[in-house]
This record gives sequence, C-alpha cells and structure tokens, in this order.
Amino acid sequence: MSEKRGRVLQDNIGIGWPTYFRVGNFRMVHEHSRAYQEQTHAHLEAALARGELFVVYLSTFPRLTINHAVLVYARRPTSARGARPKRVDRYAVYDPNHPKRSRELTWRPGERAFAYQKDWDFVGGFVQVYQIYGKPIQ
Repeated sequence: MSEKRGRVLQDNIGIGWPTYFRVGNFRMVHEHSRAYQEQTHAHLEAALARGELFVVYLSTFPRLTINHAVLVYARRPTSARGARPKRVDRYAVYDPNHPKRSRELTWRPGERAFAYQKDWDFVGGFVQVYQIYGKPIQ
C-alpha cells in the first residue's frame, strides 16, 4: 500500500514528533515488564485467531533505537532453533519503511520477549511491543 499509494500516506500521516506525546505512550515508562509483554503476546495471538490485524508500536525505550508502528497480519509456522531447540513464534509484519516484502517479529516464550529483524534503520533484536487501537487510551 505505501509503495502504490505513497503520496496518500505522506499527505495524511503528518509529522513524526507528535507521536512522542501520544497518551498511550505512558506505557513505555510504566509497562515494560516481561509479564506485560506476555499479555501483549496473548492479545496478538487472540486477534490473529479471530482473523483480525494487530497494529503494534515497537520501542526500545529508554534507548530510542526504534520508535515505530507496524501491522502484524499473520502467524508464520513456529520454529525451533539451536542444539537444544527453543520454540520461537514468528509473525509476518507489514512495515511502511519496507513496503516491498514482509518483515518478521518473533516471540520467544522462554524469554517472554519479542524481537524484530535487523535492517538499515534498526540494529535488530529485542523490542518492547505495545498494542495500538486495542483499548480506549491506546
């Protein structure tokens, strides 16, 4: 969508700095525990099971190596990696910064943590994930 209708997106998305002051951003300061990430993962799974899309905000707050919203639209086959395989849940993500192909968000249940793939604008690895549009203050 952002490739074919890039002008529409650019005309309507607005400037970036106000996103730092969204009401829902309070969660970055107060809700960064592994338990909160586990709840977010459960909400993600439930939304995809209902056939819905799931918009998330990725952050590494207080480090600001990523500050970005993406759309999770499908679950990919679960994988197990390493000598002692650990389950990894994989999700297909639409990232407007990379419109030509899907990106990947992963969940590692043993660590209760999300990770996002490396690219030119993010070093890759651990991210905090916050649901957008799930509750009134989000």
